[in-house]
Amino acid sequence: MKLCFVVRNIHSQIITYTTTHLAYEAYLKGHEVVYATVNSFSYSDDQRVRATVISPGDGPFNSRTQFLDGLKGEQAAASQRPQARCTSRRFLKRSAPRRSSLEVP
Repeated sequence: MKLCFVVRNIHSQIITYTTTHLAYEAYLKGHEVVYATVNSFSYSDDQRVRATVISPGDGPFNSRTQFLDGLKGEQAAASQRPQARCTSRRFLKRSAPRRSSLEVP
């Protein structure tokens, strides 16, 4: 499965972020993992949402630290090309919690 993690800034990602844990675990399970920044999204003429993505590279990555180094290093820069796109006709939107669930008794 291809998984695209949307983050504010790829270079500010650190090892303790939940996104890093999820992405690394997905990588270990054999999924193709890419990252996209919020600023990289655009809406094309064919009514698709597109984003330029960054991959951590081919690996192997034996730790989260190596995974993040691959994401921020030269391997990642080599995979930043216009052909690498995350496209979708639909996006799953995280629902805002109901007001009642936010109220404290």
